[in-house]
Amino acid sequence: MHGTGPGGEDKRNPLKILVFIAVIVLLILYILVFGGCSDGQSSGDAGSVNNTKSAELALNPNMDPGVKNGQKIFQTNCVACHGVRGKGDGGAAKALPKKPQDLTLSEIQNLPNSVLSQKIRNGAPSNGMPPWKHFNDKEISDLVAYIKTLK
Repeated sequence: MHGTGPGGEDKRNPLKILVFIAVIVLLILYILVFGGCSDGQSSGDAGSVNNTKSAELALNPNMDPGVKNGQKIFQTNCVACHGVRGKGDGGAAKALPKKPQDLTLSEIQNLPNSVLSQKIRNGAPSNGMPPWKHFNDKEISDLVAYIKTLK
C-alpha cells in the first residue's frame, strides 16, 4: 500500500500535512473575513482603494463575454492570492509558505490553455494552491482566457 510501512503504519510526513491544512484554513479565513478582496483592495496593492476598478477600466469595455466572465471569476476567487493584476501579490500571499505564481510572466502566458485549465482544476498542492473542482469547463475556459489578458 502506498504511504504505509511494512507494519501498516502511515509513513506520510505529519508536518507537511499540518502545514497544508494550516494554509487552507488561513486562506478560508482570509476569504471569509476580507471577502477575497472583491471590494476593490488587496493588501498587495494597498496604495489605492480603487485598484479593482482601475484594473477593470484598463480592459477593453467591449471585451469578449467569456473574458469578462473570467475576469469576474478571477476577482471573486483568485485576487486574494494572485492580486488584482495577477502578479502573486494578493493579501493572502503573505500567509502562504510559497509566493503565488505571477500569472503575467511569459512562461505562464505561453502555456497551452489545457495546461492552465488542469492547474486550475487540480490545484498545485506543493505550492499551496487548492483545486477549484467546483468550476465547470466553461468557467475554467473563461478564467484561462482572462488570465491570458494579464500583462
